[in-house]
Amino acid sequence: MELSGYFFRNLLKKTRRRFSLSAGEQALYQELVDICNEENWSQSFQVSNGELTTALNCNENTLRVWRQSLINAGLIVYNSGKSKRAFGNYGLVSQTTSKINTNTIPNTAPKAVPNTAPNPVDYIQLNKTKLNNVLLEKEPKGDFIFSSDFEEKEIERGPVITEAAEKEKSCAKKEKEFAERFIAAFNEVSRGIPQVRDLTKARLAKITARLNEVGEDGMNDLLKQVSESNFLNGENDRNWVANFDWILEPKNFVKIREGNYKNKTNNGKPISNTNTSTPSTGSGNGKVSFRQLLARERAKID
Repeated sequence: MELSGYFFRNLLKKTRRRFSLSAGEQALYQELVDICNEENWSQSFQVSNGELTTALNCNENTLRVWRQSLINAGLIVYNSGKSKRAFGNYGLVSQTTSKINTNTIPNTAPKAVPNTAPNPVDYIQLNKTKLNNVLLEKEPKGDFIFSSDFEEKEIERGPVITEAAEKEKSCAKKEKEFAERFIAAFNEVSRGIPQVRDLTKARLAKITARLNEVGEDGMNDLLKQVSESNFLNGENDRNWVANFDWILEPKNFVKIREGNYKNKTNNGKPISNTNTSTPSTGSGNGKVSFRQLLARERAKID
């Protein structure tokens, strides 16, 4: 019979059916099994009371009571040392006996135990088989499904919308609404520049970026500059015309706002184009400001 930790744990389980063993007594037995394993399953081994009380966090009187219970249950044999300083000799009993002496501590040598080390392969196989049997007995309970490797997988539920997600969604909606109003106003004030028909993701990103840089007042000023500039609207010696995407490029955007494309006289000084500074809304002879134009487009969306 090959000895192993599994064998002695199984022996402890069988013994507990006949003897009531406390948690401390079972812990002492497990500690002695581990020490015996370290000694290559020797027939007997020496352990000091100090080592056991430290490992089990108990005093010597409690240790003596636990040890006597294990002896009475037929799990161990024990011989005290000749002096208080000498270590006690312990031995693990590999078979249960029909008669157990409950009055005195046996003063005989430990029962012979084969001095052979356990086969690690057999021990691993036994534990693996036992674990598989436990896994097969598992049943789904509650809101979790137990997989074969003990991973808990939560049952799929609907998406949870957090406060941050709601705020982000609201900001995205406002950005899109402003972009739509800005494009509508741009189409109305531009004279020679091609009309904008689609609000693409790239254009939305550019409009939002420029809006974050200069605010609505800055965007109003841009519309005014584009509307007044003859050069941007194609009135130049190259017949070149700006387009919406070119205007929103960061470098071009800054140049337009700084007045690089304002109309100039023969002496090179910029002048304001009075015919386009307050463009017609297309609904009569009245004139409106660029701020009013954006506000009107906002009212249409709302």
